Amino acid sequence: MGDLIPTNIDDFIEDFLKNSLEVEILDYQKIESGGEGYTVIYVSNLDEDQAEVLESIGFEQVKDDLWVLYGFEVEVNRLKDSPAIKYFENLQRDKWTELIDLRTEIDNIFYKKCNKNTLFRTTHNTPKITLKWYGKLTLDEPTFNDFIIDLHKLLVNSLPEGIKTKEGEIIEMLTNSKT
Repeated sequence: MGDLIPTNIDDFIEDFLKNSLEVEILDYQKIESGGEGYTVIYVSNLDEDQAEVLESIGFEQVKDDLWVLYGFEVEVNRLKDSPAIKYFENLQRDKWTELIDLRTEIDNIFYKKCNKNTLFRTTHNTPKITLKWYGKLTLDEPTFNDFIIDLHKLLVNSLPEGIKTKEGEIIEMLTNSKT
């Protein structure tokens, strides 16, 4: 399995720990000396899952509310066996549902405005693709590549010939078409 790109500790703390996992981080510091670095976080009211996430990425608990990580980057692939994976699965499920709903909404608008023609071709593979990726995470490169291919089939290949997909052109076509 391929490794995912390490994440900058600032982004990980601000975007993931604070906003997504809702860890109450009172303060954090990056300390560097002689080419070695440590990230120290001061937290409050951690639950068991949050503590397990910190441990899974390499933080060590020094005191009840003080955790230390060697370095300034987090290897995201270390989260795959932690409670954080459920968060990612739920987030992916929500985003995938939103994407499918947007595709349907665009198709409905196009259908109403363009003489009962749909924008996207829906084939027997469309439901298979939407169900295949619902709640499924892509944690390795081959699976991610498969996801991108299916996403392309669902959104780009399903457009009829001659439709330009550049930003704004479809919207312009929808607003200028006959009702």
